[in-house]
Amino acid sequence: MLGKLARWLRFFGYDCELAPEKSSDEDVIKLAEGRILLTRDKGLADLPDSLYVPFDDLEGQLRLVHENYTIKMEMSPNHCSLCNGKLVEAETISGRGWKCTKCGQEYWRGSHWEKINAFAKQVIENN
Repeated sequence: MLGKLARWLRFFGYDCELAPEKSSDEDVIKLAEGRILLTRDKGLADLPDSLYVPFDDLEGQLRLVHENYTIKMEMSPNHCSLCNGKLVEAETISGRGWKCTKCGQEYWRGSHWEKINAFAKQVIENN
């Protein structure tokens, strides 16, 4: 339910795990240990260190997380946006960039970098 939000938080350098579909509440709680639990499940939102995310749109979701945790919202190549693996500096098909140690996905600083930062700035300014 919050896959797109997790991907964007990873763009910003945050460690974000997604619970597999049809996970039990117990599995979700275990996966969230040591993390803040962002959820669309009102029952899980009653747990400590959790935040209920009622919005369907990415902008609303990011704004809510930013308001509650004052997160840094600018590109930070630390975590793979696909699998949450660690990124390391590497030579990529587009020159110097980063490569995921888990899935091998390559990243580089392209036009998408500026677009992501511009969207994040818009989210904060529309607050």
